[in-house]
Amino acid sequence: MRSSTFVMIAFAVVFGLLAVFIAQSWLNGQAARQVAGPAPRQAPVKTIVVAKQPLRFGAQLEAEMLREVSWPGNDLPTGSFAKISDVLSGGPRLVLAAVEPNEPLLAVKVTGAGQRATLSALVGPGMKAV
Repeated sequence: MRSSTFVMIAFAVVFGLLAVFIAQSWLNGQAARQVAGPAPRQAPVKTIVVAKQPLRFGAQLEAEMLREVSWPGNDLPTGSFAKISDVLSGGPRLVLAAVEPNEPLLAVKVTGAGQRATLSALVGPGMKAV
């Protein structure tokens, strides 16, 4: 055989081995990324006011009855309070509906600042209760 044939076979073997090495490295990298999975996204954490103890109808809210907890994500319950000072500012608030421990305190379950805990606090302006 001629020497050029041996040179061509040697080049083919070297480039074949190089191709196998590169393909193996790429496949290992893909497998490692797939096992790791996507990086978890950090959800923003906000605070929300919850009941520290059971709250029943007519109870006047005080700071000792409430606590602030972390709430993940942007989807806070509608009518929730971010700080205890938000609940207690503007005058006393009374409980209109039972609130269990660790349940978020919502505006629909308490009176407005300085309102009474009666049906009149639930009825909107221009409405009458029978």
